[in-house]
Amino acid sequence: MNILEKQYLSLKIGELSVDEFEKWVYEAEYLEKLIKHDDYIDLISLDYKSKFVKNEIEKLIDKYIDYPKYYNNKLIDMLDKIINQHEKTGEILRIFYDMYCHDCEFLQNLGLEYGLMCEVPPNANSWDDLNNGQKKQLVNSFYPRIIDFAIETKQLIEDGIIKISRYDEKNLKYIITKE
Repeated sequence: MNILEKQYLSLKIGELSVDEFEKWVYEAEYLEKLIKHDDYIDLISLDYKSKFVKNEIEKLIDKYIDYPKYYNNKLIDMLDKIINQHEKTGEILRIFYDMYCHDCEFLQNLGLEYGLMCEVPPNANSWDDLNNGQKKQLVNSFYPRIIDFAIETKQLIEDGIIKISRYDEKNLKYIITKE
């Protein structure tokens, strides 16, 4: 993923503010080499104080983003965190449950079995009702058996058997291709 994709997608998902993106646009001397000259001029000419600026940025930059690569790399990163028993594993499994519910059938084991257990844990109404110790204990109970599912899913993505080509925001679902 190039720096333009990283910055733009960070802005899009809220990890980067419009002010931070604007600052990056003005400071990134190499940006003009990543996009067409006219798009570059339009980008540096935007009114970054406008409430519609994100839409304008999207119109200019979206065509330069390799979404399949982004989504596949993001999934691999999430799977690596599960394999390495990262502190965010519970939240990742909840995301996988949501993805499974939105047509990502390849996440059945991770999403339905483990993600649902995080979403609606035993002895609680929701994940948010658990304290940090209870969350950690629940997630730790999945190991080591969850690792095999994460490795298997990661391999399917790395081998190109499963590709997420895009996310349909209107219908809240991922568009997946299977080889």
